[in-house]
Amino acid sequence: MKNFFKIVVLAAIFCLVASCENSIGKKTIDENDGDRNDTEISDEDADSGDTTDADEPDTTTDEDGEIPDETEDDTTDTADEDNEDIADTDPDEDESAYHSPYGSVSFTFDNIIGTEEDPIIADEVFATGNYGNSTEDIAPEYAELIQTSAFVYKDYIQIQQTLKYSGGILGNPVVFFYLPLETAYNPGIYNLGISSDAAIIVTDVDWTSGQIQCYHAFGEGTLEISESNINDSFQVISLSGNATLYHPLNYKGEDVSQTFLQTFTGTNLLCGPVD
Repeated sequence: MKNFFKIVVLAAIFCLVASCENSIGKKTIDENDGDRNDTEISDEDADSGDTTDADEPDTTTDEDGEIPDETEDDTTDTADEDNEDIADTDPDEDESAYHSPYGSVSFTFDNIIGTEEDPIIADEVFATGNYGNSTEDIAPEYAELIQTSAFVYKDYIQIQQTLKYSGGILGNPVVFFYLPLETAYNPGIYNLGISSDAAIIVTDVDWTSGQIQCYHAFGEGTLEISESNINDSFQVISLSGNATLYHPLNYKGEDVSQTFLQTFTGTNLLCGPVD
């Protein structure tokens, strides 16, 4: 799944931020009747958010159209008032700074899947739970709005949960879920993990640059696909799951950050401890 995450994590943020600027209200689903309704969010709201610039991955394609591996840069630690300190991937980082486990997440989705150009965006919660040493809420009650977007990118389904705070400020954390179509076609129970059948991660996004700012955690657990009706003209899926969260620097006492960052290449930064 390495190549998938290399491409889609970047494309996902671009799609969401492009959606924030042009289409966070593209095709949405009314909670009462299920009909799609065109809505709009102003550019001012869409552009508001954290102002810390993060290193943007190089998305220049080579002659074959593939996105090449990112060039490694020396990255200094940064922070802003809305986010925790961001830790780099120094191998000497103290693993004990991160609890193991680092939280838990439950998720459920029963909806239509859009396309990258026209994602389905609904005002509903996809994932709940907590993360960090201090068990911060993944879907805090003080968020003014929680939106879930879902679309197919190449051979994968991506579901993304985004928070919106008072004043139209897009916030963190942002949850990403990835499911290969070949798995989505077949109802059943599957594994979640870095290199498993599907994956779920908790991140912070720099909403100014539209890039992943840092990674908080990845989930390890199970996924159940209870219904799947995916074809060329109509795509809908029902799924749910639970996962234990781990920070890549302390996965059951082991540092798996190198493996993690080779799979998820939206940034080379890991978020600092959430205390």
